[in-house]
Amino acid sequence: VRDMLPARPLPCCLNPNWVDCDVKQLPMVWFGAPYDHEKVIPFAIENGFGDNHDPEDEIYDANWTWVNLVERFYEEFGIHLCLKEVWGYPEGLVLAFYANRDMRIISKRQRRLIENTYRAMGYEDEDMQWWLDRDEEVGPGRAQRCRPFWSNSPSDSSDF
Repeated sequence: VRDMLPARPLPCCLNPNWVDCDVKQLPMVWFGAPYDHEKVIPFAIENGFGDNHDPEDEIYDANWTWVNLVERFYEEFGIHLCLKEVWGYPEGLVLAFYANRDMRIISKRQRRLIENTYRAMGYEDEDMQWWLDRDEEVGPGRAQRCRPFWSNSPSDSSDF
């Protein structure tokens, strides 16, 4: 699995819409882009999510702005922003909006909003990819069998 990611589009064997198994059996992968403080915090401030924590202070606090962005984005759009450690990006964190296990509940409108938000932050389309969660163990002990939804044959299963 680590060799397949990061990637876009999501490989079919990790997409709950293409396999016949419980989503909890799939390795957790996140749709996101490398976190860039210089893109995210200015976006938050420009779009009214900034928080200076002290009404008398004119300087915005990056930590409180991040908290405010996460809380208000969820309240307004039903999407939870998070920072994730992932395989394939050891330099830092990935700004993620949803995981493959959430794909069946995220609407097309929300997906468009997510992509438009990334672009408004200054990310390029190539930055937005699927990343394997750092906590996933994908060795032989983690193997799960999922069949493509169109298959009735166990021999068509994919090993993770």
